[in-house]
Amino acid sequence: MTKYNYEFKAKIVAECLAGIGSKTLTHGYNIPNGQIIIDWVKKFQKYSVEGLEVNHRRQIYSSDFKQQVLNWMKQHQTSYRVTALHFNIPSALRILS
Repeated sequence: MTKYNYEFKAKIVAECLAGIGSKTLTHGYNIPNGQIIIDWVKKFQKYSVEGLEVNHRRQIYSSDFKQQVLNWMKQHQTSYRVTALHFNIPSALRILS
């Protein structure tokens, strides 16, 4: 079971886009840190509602795809977080695994 469902994420993103700060939202909804909210907003802005959908199965990435991701990251000198957003990978930590 996921910690945050689609409806919850959509509500938080809507409030953030309406001008409520991520710090206020983290306190009001007991979210560990504001970066989680910022990531949701960026995913929503890039992928619309699909960016907030919860994927219940773990995606298996091919070695070719992983190499492509790492090459793109190196070429564009981006962080793991930016790279994960670009490739619609749920978590930056997944790039390392």
